[in-house]
Amino acid sequence: MGGADGVFGFNHAFNFPVWRRLWIGLRPALHYAMPGGAGFDAAWLNADVDAQVNFAFEPVRIYGLVSGGYAFACDPDLFGGLAHGWSASAAIGAAWVPGGRGSGLFAELGFLLGRAGRSQTVLARDDRGNPIPGPDGLTWETRETTRRFELTTVFLNIGVVYQP
Repeated sequence: MGGADGVFGFNHAFNFPVWRRLWIGLRPALHYAMPGGAGFDAAWLNADVDAQVNFAFEPVRIYGLVSGGYAFACDPDLFGGLAHGWSASAAIGAAWVPGGRGSGLFAELGFLLGRAGRSQTVLARDDRGNPIPGPDGLTWETRETTRRFELTTVFLNIGVVYQP
C-alpha cells in the first residue's frame, strides 16, 4: 500500500489434518495500513485457503504454510466501494502445545503479497476542481478511473493456538 507507515492486522486459521503431516484450512485476515506516503488509510481483508506441512511434532510442531485466495481493500477515497483482487502468503512457524492437545503458543514469520483494483466512473474536473459541463449543458463530463492497491509485507504473527 505504497509507502504506508505501518501495517497492523489480525488473522485466524481454521486448519484440519488431512494426514499427519498435511493440514488444510481457511485463513481469514484483516489488515490496516496507516497513512504514510500513500496519503490515506486503508483496510485490506483476505479470505485465503491454506495448506500447512508439518516437519516436526515433539516437543514443538514446526511447519511451513502457503495460502492464497480472494482479497478486497477499501479506503475513504472509494466512497464506499471495494477493490477486488487476490492475496498469497508463505510462512514458516512453530507451535508449542503442552501434551499435544489443548491451548499453546505459536509464532510465524512470513511474506504476504496482494493486489486489488476497482474501476469507477467519476466526474471530469477542470484545473480548479470544478466539474466540466457536458455538451448539452444538462449533464457532466465523466471519465473512467481505476484504483489499484498493493500490499507487500513481511509479517510476524504471535498468538494462541488450540489443537483438539
